[in-house]
Amino acid sequence: MFSLKKIQLFRSLSNACRAGQSAGKALRQYAQREGQSSLLRMAEEIEGGGTFSEAMRRRPGEFPPWQAEAVAAGEGTGRLDEVLGLIAQSLEERRRFWLKVLPKCAYPVFILHFIPVAMNAQTLVNHGPATFFFHCLASLVPLYLAFAVIYLAARSLLGLPGLRRHLPFAGSFLRAALAHYLALLVRAGLSLSKTVELAGRAAGLSPEDRGLRGAAALADRGGSMAAILAAFALFDQEDIDYVQSAEEAGKLDSELARLHERARERNEAAVSTLLNLIPTLILLAVAAVVALKVIGFYKSAYSSRMGQGVLF
Repeated sequence: MFSLKKIQLFRSLSNACRAGQSAGKALRQYAQREGQSSLLRMAEEIEGGGTFSEAMRRRPGEFPPWQAEAVAAGEGTGRLDEVLGLIAQSLEERRRFWLKVLPKCAYPVFILHFIPVAMNAQTLVNHGPATFFFHCLASLVPLYLAFAVIYLAARSLLGLPGLRRHLPFAGSFLRAALAHYLALLVRAGLSLSKTVELAGRAAGLSPEDRGLRGAAALADRGGSMAAILAAFALFDQEDIDYVQSAEEAGKLDSELARLHERARERNEAAVSTLLNLIPTLILLAVAAVVALKVIGFYKSAYSSRMGQGVLF
């Protein structure tokens, strides 16, 4: 997701192919410049008579299927330089999105770790640093365990066919990713049936997902992109109507790209809002805990004085 090297690879190959170099020669030069032996072996396979897409297919762990098939389409249409540029642009957009969002996590993380330090400051004075660090760690361990349980539960739930689309954030990210890959693969020149299959897999849909199966069946029968989007059961009717109009006007790829851009902007705004709310919620929770402790202290003192028959 964040690999700058992969972006540089596709951008460099795109520029080299646009300048008239063969894919094998361009890849060899990049591999020698960057000192990457695995890419050098790929270049040897290409220069030995293979194609770039075949070399990518033999390395599915390094190059996802959507990338290999997009490159194959580019090789078939003579637009390899353009397709390589599209892949680089796709990776850049994902990297830019997460690099914009992740720094906003720093403040909530800082707050979560500062609170145990502040609440145990008296322990440092009275009992020394060893006891202080132990108390801070004891306060943080339950928090880490809770996050681990939430993370594992989320991964398990997202793996269930059909569930991901109904979760608020997951469904929104899925919609944006699907529109993105559909736009990219349509622009790369793939057939509609292959575009739907690869875009669904790249977006994270399970092969057993009912929406993906329905959309793939429609694509195989030559259905329109508007009908295919409706079969996914992820997009609003307004978005489907826009895509239908664009399809009739021959501007399908640009409308799909705009559909992705709108979804991406909504996702970024939602994540930013959530990250801005988290510190406030944390502070409110801490204030409630402190208030309960203060009430408990005075209640205990009051009960003790009552037991002694002393009120003031």
